[in-house]
Amino acid sequence: DGAAGTDTGSGTATDPWKTMTYASTHYATGDTIYVKASATYTAQVTRPISNAKGNEVTWEGYSTTPGDGGRATLDLSSSGSVYGIYASSKNYNVVKNFHVTGAYYSGFYLSGVSCRVENCVAGTNRQKGFYMTGQYGCLLNCTAYDNGQDGIYAANGYIYGCWSHDNSTNVSGSYYDLRNSGGQVLHSVFSGSGANAICYVNGVPAVFMNNVVDGKGVAGYGVYNGNAFGAFIFHNNIIMNCGTGLRMNTTGYPSSWNVRGNVFDNVTTEQTTNLDYGIVSDNITGTVTFASEGTSYLGYELTGSVGVGAGIDGTGASLGMDAGIIQTVPSTGTGTATCRVILTS
Repeated sequence: DGAAGTDTGSGTATDPWKTMTYASTHYATGDTIYVKASATYTAQVTRPISNAKGNEVTWEGYSTTPGDGGRATLDLSSSGSVYGIYASSKNYNVVKNFHVTGAYYSGFYLSGVSCRVENCVAGTNRQKGFYMTGQYGCLLNCTAYDNGQDGIYAANGYIYGCWSHDNSTNVSGSYYDLRNSGGQVLHSVFSGSGANAICYVNGVPAVFMNNVVDGKGVAGYGVYNGNAFGAFIFHNNIIMNCGTGLRMNTTGYPSSWNVRGNVFDNVTTEQTTNLDYGIVSDNITGTVTFASEGTSYLGYELTGSVGVGAGIDGTGASLGMDAGIIQTVPSTGTGTATCRVILTS
């Protein structure tokens, strides 16, 4: 508790510590450290312990009552801290409900095995918003915005229900709203104005499904696959307002590429000819319009002719579950399709 705690306390609910710095050196494997959003925290948090499956360490922000989902804020703009929350090669760490801003490098840096970051925000950090490169890592329902380099830099993991937008703001070079090497990217939104591409997917196998990519009128690529030597599944996405919707590397094994059920709107080129030998079907060109239906989520709606098999029957009520395209004609003919993407507020 940054307002009422003291670092000479016992670290209990009735006698909390004051700083995250002190807490980071006084916990044990399997503990949950609750951080109250009663003050703005200003120092880097380093996770010194590597944990084991079933004995994870969790850092969790809250507003009033532990578990209420409120975010605690780390503002490092005046301290010069390199990272916000940092765990290099430390396994089985969980971070929930934090907003990190002003880090000199990355807001969140986790490179251990099976780490999870959930309901967090990384904004206006000098380089990356989220840096997660450990095997089996998970980034769930997170937002990255206005970071100097990549909004999300991830490898060998799972990205779900995230929103990364308007990154690559401060440093020239090839940076993206998403840079992903292998793993799965599902039910997420990427929107920005990167000169080269909005999303860069490199490494195999790679799955990119039920996402919205909005280039906001840039001449570059919506999604660029830089290393196609293996399976690449690209299903049920809406790619809009960019030069080339999908760009595949000129080499690789095209028979293992599977591109289907996507919508390309207001793009100069839907996809490159390198897809000729893969499974490419039910991709359409339509008109996507922005529909504002509330302050806590974002909607993209598509109407027009939709090939049978395009999209999914997305009826989930959870965060991000309705991303992608919903096919409303189940068997033959054409019809309308809708897409709603629910985002964190």
